[in-house]
Parts: sequence; C-alpha cells; structure tokens
Amino acid sequence: MKNYRLIIIWISMFFMIIAYNKIMKGQSNNRVYGKIIDSRSGQPLHYANINVQGKNIGCVSNMDGMFVLNTQKTDLSDTVVVSYIGYKSYSIPLHEFSDSINLFKLVSDPVQLAEFKVRAMDAKEIVEAAIKKIPENYEMDPFTTLGFYRELIREGETYHKGALGVQ
Repeated sequence: MKNYRLIIIWISMFFMIIAYNKIMKGQSNNRVYGKIIDSRSGQPLHYANINVQGKNIGCVSNMDGMFVLNTQKTDLSDTVVVSYIGYKSYSIPLHEFSDSINLFKLVSDPVQLAEFKVRAMDAKEIVEAAIKKIPENYEMDPFTTLGFYRELIREGETYHKGALGVQ
C-alpha cells in the first residue's frame, strides 16, 4: 500500500512538471524595441506612452525616445498604441513589429483650448480650500499598493541598469 502511494505521488509530480513546462513555454516573453520621433523635426519624443490596448501592459520612452515593451508570445494578436500629448496616437498590431528597432513618427495634432480666466486668490483661501478637499482627494483608510520601478544611469550614449525594485 505504501509503494502504491509513492508511485501515485511520483506520477502526479511528473505530470505537474510537464504541465508547468508547457504553461511556461506558452507564456514566453516577447520584447519589442522602438523609437518615437516627431515626424517633422525628427527629434525624439521622450516620455511617450506605449501600451497594449485593453491590457495593463505598457512602458514609457526614455530621453532618446527609445523603449522596450515586454509582452507575452500569447499577446501577438493585440494592438500597441503609442501616444504623446499634442500628437495623434499611433496604433499597430503587435505581430507587425520587426525584430529590430521600430521607428514611430508621430504627427503633431494641436488642440485649441477654450478661453479661460485666471483670477488671483488670497493665500489663506487657497489653503482653506485645500484642507477642505483632503477627505475627497486622499484615502482615509489604510491601504497598500504594489509598485515597480527601474532606474537607468546614462553615461554618454550608453544606459546602464541602476536598480530594479518592487515596493
């Protein structure tokens, strides 16, 4: 009876390992590289938003307009949206990206703002209004958040990984 249990445990472990490997292979990483520039001047657009439409996957371009978007192989049917304030958004299916650096030339799209009036307020009024809005603007109950950060250090034209972390 004891040998029978050991055999069942070993067979179960074997199938779990096979299933785990199949799942992990199906979710292998896919990296997409790109550079975002202004279509007229050719200047890089730093801090542009790059995201997979409808998912919580995205990144931001660096000071040179460069980005690396990490996705899964299973996301290849999704669409990537590149956006920047004052420019038309650009959408492209993920499977159309090349293996090299993809160049995105965003076209300027200025927005005419409606007229607004600026009026001076007394400093005391501003502080009182800010204090009154604290319950509306800040969570009053304790909560936790999970955040990821990456710090890059630039030396000349080269970027070096500085730190990665989860808080």
